[in-house]
Amino acid sequence: VACEELFQSHKRDVYLDRSQIPTEGWRLGMCLEFATTFNQRGHPQARSVVWDPIPLVLGMPGVRSGAQGTGSGADQRVFNTATLSKIKKLLGHLSDPNEREQREVAVVTAIDFQGVTSAKDSDEADRDIDYVAFVLDRLGDNMTDAASCLKDFVKMLLLLMIAKMLRGQHMLERSKALISWFKVLTETINPHSDNVAAHFKDVTQQIHGHVETALRDNLALADKAMAQMLSDANRRLADKSV
Repeated sequence: VACEELFQSHKRDVYLDRSQIPTEGWRLGMCLEFATTFNQRGHPQARSVVWDPIPLVLGMPGVRSGAQGTGSGADQRVFNTATLSKIKKLLGHLSDPNEREQREVAVVTAIDFQGVTSAKDSDEADRDIDYVAFVLDRLGDNMTDAASCLKDFVKMLLLLMIAKMLRGQHMLERSKALISWFKVLTETINPHSDNVAAHFKDVTQQIHGHVETALRDNLALADKAMAQMLSDANRRLADKSV
């Protein structure tokens, strides 16, 4: 496995044992995510390989209709240097020794990456990368604990971003994860905290509009339980804005 950072420090590629290679769903040149261990000679070895680590935004040109975020779609892609640089930056925040503090930095950076629409950036980086989902997938299974690392202003930004994302997400598992995050954030955000109170009512109105669009257009929300969870969370957020 080629890895620029490890090659610079160890002057060799990363060893991947044949037993870790799946029977299908991989090809030469694809992007991997892996943990690194070292053998007795100090040579790097890949472990816990994620074969399709970069989620894609549905509905963008070049994204197959079957792409699900992580799993099916990205495995056929060769990502450009600008995209991989952004992904590495996010992983750097997520793997920082001060992980709890850096989680918030990773979330804010992902929102910034996903919100960039300038022509310059669109020419340099792939435009269909779901950076926010990439980070949320790596914050752990306990969403409440992960949300506790976020300031209320960041929670508000993330709520707005998730509401926008739900308008175009049609895959069941991704929509379910986003709605779960939306629910936790509405439960834990304090609308009276610094930097939030002055903007909260306006932002919640924007969120409400996006959620209404999602309930109408997101095919995954034909699932009544998921739609009800989103509606209840949206109502909870509206109550906090009064």
